[in-house]
Amino acid sequence: MTTKGYVNDFYKQFEELNKKLDKANSTIFNMSLTISELNENNKKLTKELEKANKKIQELLLENERLKNNNNKDSYNSSKPSSTN
Repeated sequence: MTTKGYVNDFYKQFEELNKKLDKANSTIFNMSLTISELNENNKKLTKELEKANKKIQELLLENERLKNNNNKDSYNSSKPSSTN
């Protein structure tokens, strides 16, 4: 093979690798966008979960308070015995 043949072969390989690199860069860019979107969704969902957990705690406390009020009678509160 002549020097010109080696140069042409080398140039073809270089072009193929360049195309593969462009495709890989495009894939990486698209994946980066997807990761950014997922991170944003994760932040939103984390905030929603924190709100939900706070509400659950409030409801559990309210439930406990209501149970305690319901279980009172004249022996363990100031209620008159006629309410037993």
